Amino acid sequence: MIKAAPIIKKHLTLSLKYPISKLMARPLAAVLFLITILPLFSIAYAGFSSSTMALVPKQELLSRINVGEAKGAEKLIKEHSFDGELLGLALHKTIKCGEFTSKERLGLMRMLLVEGADIEYRDPSGATPLITSAKEGLAGVGAFLLEKGAERDARDNSSKSALDHAKERHGEDSAVALALTPAKQGNVPIVDNITLMMKKGHVYITYDLSGTEKACISLSGSMDGGKSYGMKFDHVAGDIGRDIKAKRGNLIIWKMKADYPEGLGGSEIIMDVVANKCR
Repeated sequence: MIKAAPIIKKHLTLSLKYPISKLMARPLAAVLFLITILPLFSIAYAGFSSSTMALVPKQELLSRINVGEAKGAEKLIKEHSFDGELLGLALHKTIKCGEFTSKERLGLMRMLLVEGADIEYRDPSGATPLITSAKEGLAGVGAFLLEKGAERDARDNSSKSALDHAKERHGEDSAVALALTPAKQGNVPIVDNITLMMKKGHVYITYDLSGTEKACISLSGSMDGGKSYGMKFDHVAGDIGRDIKAKRGNLIIWKMKADYPEGLGGSEIIMDVVANKCR
């Protein structure tokens, strides 16, 4: 384009000296003029179009992931070729986006990895996708990445591993910390897709349990936004205790008013379902 600029300028100058009316009066001159000038505009337009179009799919892919449009993102991945670095960035954004269901997130992550996403791609903080999953508290995602070969001991710019972040942000007994802890033997129980619903003084907690045939399930809770965990759960029933079978849709019913007759006083409550191997 740099070399073509003076040529285009030269012909534009010629066109001022020789208006179209005069060129048409000289057929040979008109033909030579068109043969010379049209390819230059075609090259310039083609270069502009190709560079512009190359940016659009990348931006659109990241935009769709940011708003949780799994199907739209998958369609773009099928229709276009992206490099491993861009797909690695998309992997991070998929993990961070809270708009996806667990099924959508894992499905999109699986497609990104199949298409060549760098499973160890680092964001500006030095975090790998596994570290990002630990920060977000996504036990199922962490287990999936480890299964796909993610480096368990990778560290970010603060020299912290995924397990360090999981323990620091969600507690040593959290599902994500347990999922990232190397098992001495056997499989590690994983709790995911926790939902809470309160009705008439009762709290209904559903969760999925995987990673092992059976597990010991307990509740963990904080009344100060996660600074300490010491809530009592004496009046509970359902899929809690020893030898709880791994399946989807496990249910725990907590009689909150029985444990806290005066209520919780507007505290910032954080609850977690904790799974451990039964001893």
